[in-house]
Amino acid sequence: MNATVADNLAIALPANGFAHFADGFAHFAEGFAQLAKGFAQLAEGSAHFAEGFAQLAEGSATSRKALRNSRRALRNSRKALRTVIS
Repeated sequence: MNATVADNLAIALPANGFAHFADGFAHFAEGFAQLAKGFAQLAEGSAHFAEGFAQLAEGSATSRKALRNSRRALRNSRKALRTVIS
């Protein structure tokens, strides 16, 4: 192998290695950005879940209150009916 080919290989190999390193680092940065995006979506999903759970609890409390009110109205109508019959 003559000196020119050896010199060209010695220069080309490190340059090629740096190009691979830069490409790998770009992929790493892209993966890290996707990971951050995934965490943001996870946080958003958790917020939606908490909001839905709060709405469920609120609906449950409202239905319990409505049930109490209907029972009270039924008791009152029975009392009124007994008063009318007597």
